[in-house]
Amino acid sequence: MSIAADLLRRLAGDNPPKIIGNAPHGADAQLLAANARQHGVIHRPKALHICLDDARLSQLKDQLAFFAPDIDVVTLPAWDCLPYDRVSPNADLSAMRVATLARLALQTPDKPQLILTTLNAATQRIVPKAWLSETCLTLKRGDAMAMEALAIFLAERGYLRATTVNEAGDFAVRGGLLDVWPSGADAPLRLDFFGDELDTIRAFDPASQRTSHAVDALEIIPANELDFSPAAVKRFRMAYVEHFGAVIDDDPIYQAASEARRAPGIDHWMPLFFSTLETVFDLIADDAVLTIEQAASEAANDRFTAITDYYEARNSALEAEGQLSAPYKPLPPEALYLGEAEWSQRL
Repeated sequence: MSIAADLLRRLAGDNPPKIIGNAPHGADAQLLAANARQHGVIHRPKALHICLDDARLSQLKDQLAFFAPDIDVVTLPAWDCLPYDRVSPNADLSAMRVATLARLALQTPDKPQLILTTLNAATQRIVPKAWLSETCLTLKRGDAMAMEALAIFLAERGYLRATTVNEAGDFAVRGGLLDVWPSGADAPLRLDFFGDELDTIRAFDPASQRTSHAVDALEIIPANELDFSPAAVKRFRMAYVEHFGAVIDDDPIYQAASEARRAPGIDHWMPLFFSTLETVFDLIADDAVLTIEQAASEAANDRFTAITDYYEARNSALEAEGQLSAPYKPLPPEALYLGEAEWSQRL
């Protein structure tokens, strides 16, 4: 009997959860692959694995590429900033997270699928699947679409209007051309319009700005995990006042949201843009098999304590007089993160 088959046999039964100890190095990759294969191809993944951190996630992803190239491994890393930080997660990381979430929410896999994530990512709330369904757009050559309407669409989905497209999440309008680097795409695309018709789509090199091969279609997904549509901006403004009272000072977060602009750190107020948020557990089937590294399970309490400590520190600073920087008005932890009770219930 193979190591993976033996581990699956031990996991089977009516009394989960189970702990597998003293497993050889790499056996977890074989187990996760065997478990994903066992369920075949279905609409929602039936296998979710929670790693301790990004380093462990990367290592396990490489092992799975070796042991199980037939498995569709989907990774969802955590934000690369601290809770209640004054900086936002890296733009490329945000784009990758949205691309992953859109893929899980909108696409039916053609082979067994496994989600790899981390403790930090699994304890943070994510944008709702319904929003991704409403905000993704597929365009093909010959489609009717006014260029200015597309520019507005991109701006509301977090894309930054620039003079030249240099990185994912940028777009530029020049005459009858619109350049855009869609989230999750390997290269930017140049859209040539003839009136209100999309005439051609070509990939181009951001360094030389020279076009290369033609593309039949493109998929546009949000550039980050924020919604800058007029309805969402209105929702943010109302919720911000509800949480913190009338805005009577120079509040950069409130001002940026009102202008539909991504200011540094505004991602930490993401819940105010949405009527509800979801969790990574909402991405999987109800009878999915969840595995978690013991180190991640043991570190969960430290994670919840750290989130609470950061929140209390921000609250204390808000109440102090003589602040040198703009006031930081923190949302309660449960708005953006799972608490210990909810985490235990989900597991």
